[in-house]
Amino acid sequence: MAANFSSSPKLPVSRLAALLLLAAVVSLAAALGAVGILNKVYDRGIAETDALQKLALLGKQTEVHYKNQVHEWKNILLRGFDGEAYTKYQEDMLAQAKLVSDLTTEAIESAEGTGFDSRDLREFQKQHGVMTSAYIEQLAKNPPPLTVDSARAIDSAVHRIDRAPQKTLDSVVTQIDQFADIRSAATRKEADETFDLARRIAVGAVAIQLLLVGMVMLVVMRQRPS
Repeated sequence: MAANFSSSPKLPVSRLAALLLLAAVVSLAAALGAVGILNKVYDRGIAETDALQKLALLGKQTEVHYKNQVHEWKNILLRGFDGEAYTKYQEDMLAQAKLVSDLTTEAIESAEGTGFDSRDLREFQKQHGVMTSAYIEQLAKNPPPLTVDSARAIDSAVHRIDRAPQKTLDSVVTQIDQFADIRSAATRKEADETFDLARRIAVGAVAIQLLLVGMVMLVVMRQRPS
């Protein structure tokens, strides 16, 4: 015996509306979920990028001021035969030394938030402290103005003491750049994977919505008089 759809119990309009509402809710929830996932990854990526850029900038600034400090030290030895010039370059050298120390400390603190290994930064901090202390000690032993003999004595006492810190700092700056490249690549990969996940969620939500709408249309068609 053939089924008589016209005599089948009719589904109340309220239930049909509820099915359509469910379809809309599912689609909206999936869309919001996908957007939430994307925003989370985006915000994390931006924060990490900012932290890496800050660390890289601190490294380069430290390098610049370190070279300035060494330059001012050489100015003392070359031009410290005049008392005023001696004092000026000494003050400039110490000012640069403080900037290097402060920037290194900030870089170490910043590195902790990025996952960068700060051991070489700490080694540079130690080497720089030893170098600066040696400079100060020699200047205390040889007050202004310098003589040819005292300038030679100072230079001999700290000869090449700036090489080890410079080598360590150069290595650190390179390491930071390499670390930033690796982390940026990882962030891009995570963003691509998250976008793909969000796309699958959105497609799944649309499929569910179409299925529910199709079910409602089928029920409506069956309830139409034959």
